Amino acid sequence: MDWKVLTGMVVGYFVYIFFGGLIFHFIESPKEDKVRTSSRNVSLAFLERFSCVSEAEFESLVKALINAYDMGVIQTNSTSSVSNWDIASATFFSSTVVTTIGYGNISPSTEGGRAFCVLYAIFGIPFTGILLSAIGEKLKNLAKRAISSKKCAKDTKTCALIRCATVLGAGVIVFLFIPSVTFTVTEGWTYAESLYYCFITLSTIGFGDFVPGQESEYRGLRRLSLLIWILLGLAWLALVLNDVSETMQTHFKKVEEPIEKHKHTESEGEEAELQSRNGTNTAENGTSGATHTGNGDTSAAINEKSHGEAAIVV
Repeated sequence: MDWKVLTGMVVGYFVYIFFGGLIFHFIESPKEDKVRTSSRNVSLAFLERFSCVSEAEFESLVKALINAYDMGVIQTNSTSSVSNWDIASATFFSSTVVTTIGYGNISPSTEGGRAFCVLYAIFGIPFTGILLSAIGEKLKNLAKRAISSKKCAKDTKTCALIRCATVLGAGVIVFLFIPSVTFTVTEGWTYAESLYYCFITLSTIGFGDFVPGQESEYRGLRRLSLLIWILLGLAWLALVLNDVSETMQTHFKKVEEPIEKHKHTESEGEEAELQSRNGTNTAENGTSGATHTGNGDTSAAINEKSHGEAAIVV
């Protein structure tokens, strides 16, 4: 890739990131300020109502609850969250590690758990990548078989476009729209929240603000079904993103080709000019050599004539 094109891409990338930061700032900051003000007012009202509790004691209680929440434990007087490290939950957590989703709602808190997590991820992430690539290839072959026809053999571009549209459309319905309806029913989320969760999960962004199956009677079964959906969905999205990446690379190559042609033309022009100069110098050298040769012949003839005249005189 040409350095000018690469530089333009880097500049555009950072502009895009900065633009996203500005938009998120103006959208999210007002709500953050409201929550901060509201929580402060609630704290002051509590301390005012229960004067026997000091501000230091209250802050200590709040920090204890926050620490528990960060470890995935929601504790109140009447309820307590179920374990985050039972077999089903721990298995689901390991799947978020190797798929790099990493919701962040729970994480290892022991030295042994953290060390194992690192080693587990080192081997698990490449293995998952190979598996997803294989599943994606199978999905791609299924799409090719479904669309294959005599017309595709003649018009490969149209066939490729139809295949991409089919994979994208079917995947959006199967892995985004239908699961969103399911999460709306089972989790009590709005459809927009469910659709948001599906995309954030399958794109492996994994904020952890929405995690299904937290409080459920069939928690293990639901998390197993989630794992299957995640694997198939990740394979589909990887296939789609790969097609998009190839399209963008083709576009950048089209942008780069005129630059390369211009450089090649300039290089050819410089070489032709250099050859022209070398040819001119060669011709000049040849003319000079011929002149010197002619002068030498003339001098020799004059000398021979002089010797001849001298011989006659004698």
